Amino acid sequence: MSEEILDNDEIKAAKNRTWKWLRALEIIGFVLLLVGIGFKYMHYAGADIITLFAVLVLVIVYLALFAPLISAQKSNKTILGFSIFAGFTLATTLIGILFKFFLWSGADNIVIVGYASVLFGLIFIWIKMKGENPELNANKAIYRLWGFGLIAIALFHVNARKLFDFNHNYRASENLLDAFENTYTYPDNSAMNDRYMELRRQHFDSINAIDWPETPID
Repeated sequence: MSEEILDNDEIKAAKNRTWKWLRALEIIGFVLLLVGIGFKYMHYAGADIITLFAVLVLVIVYLALFAPLISAQKSNKTILGFSIFAGFTLATTLIGILFKFFLWSGADNIVIVGYASVLFGLIFIWIKMKGENPELNANKAIYRLWGFGLIAIALFHVNARKLFDFNHNYRASENLLDAFENTYTYPDNSAMNDRYMELRRQHFDSINAIDWPETPID
């Protein structure tokens, strides 16, 4: 396939239409994500569902529509294949951020992909600077890879204890925070998990002003 066919006006118009769809869906995803995080901070109902849906929208967008963020007049097949893999990496990084934010099992392992996102951004710059593809324009892709990559790296180094306090309630006791930290660090320890679940139940009971007697009432 000739370069002229690859870069004719019809193909460029199709790329522009795809970019508009990407931008619109991306804006929707970011707005929902901000709403979800805001609801989470205020401890409103529905925060988790909104956040999950927002990340799902962004993941689908980057898996299916990452290629329009990159334009090049040479080595189109190579750049297209590389962009698909970069989109997959970015989507995985988003899932890692979600796992870490909700403190789900395996979060730290997934968020390490954030380093890969930053690496992909550097590779794009290296390709352009080396002169192998001087017409390459991947600024939009680089900003997203670096942005989400750095967020993932930052979350990877954030103490899980602080995220737990944010996710649940600022009134969490030190005993509950200690119990959660132990459970998060040693997920296979059943005794630590039982202690955490008991303290967690007591914490939410106290928030709801429920008094659970230690002994049955005669």
